[in-house]
Amino acid sequence: MSGWRYWQLGPAPLGQLRSLSQRGFVWPPGRAQVARCADGSWRSGGTAEAEQDHRAPETDCGCGVHASVDLASLQAQALCLRPVPLVIGQVALWGRVITEERADRRGQDHRGQFAYPLHLWVVPETLGGVTEAQAVGALGTYGVAVGVMALEEAVGEVSQTILRHLSMSTTT
Repeated sequence: MSGWRYWQLGPAPLGQLRSLSQRGFVWPPGRAQVARCADGSWRSGGTAEAEQDHRAPETDCGCGVHASVDLASLQAQALCLRPVPLVIGQVALWGRVITEERADRRGQDHRGQFAYPLHLWVVPETLGGVTEAQAVGALGTYGVAVGVMALEEAVGEVSQTILRHLSMSTTT
């Protein structure tokens, strides 16, 4: 199964994929990302003490490696609304995979036990001081095809407008 997601392009070392929504989650090159429950508050009827008592993903918890079923569903989430070097990609999901409707995000999400990038695209308009060639070259450590995707295609029209505004406000 595959899905779509956003990452931040890590500055040190350059080319390391980092989760946009979960601080500290780094996607190491050459190794599958293994899901773990990081927030027991998602557990329905559970407590924070129960957060490590199950394997991720679990049906009554929001844990797992998240990916949208298609690019349109990913764009609807607006998770990339931070002025950071942005990477978009398709990921393979395997092991235990749960697919669910997300009314709050107008689409479907997959949550997988294991994941690894299948294809990555750098979004040049978000790179700041890093050149497109540097970013593409650095992502080569993942051993997958790396391309370039325009901001408009990567995030959709509304998110593009907001992200450009945020970028302008951080430089003035």
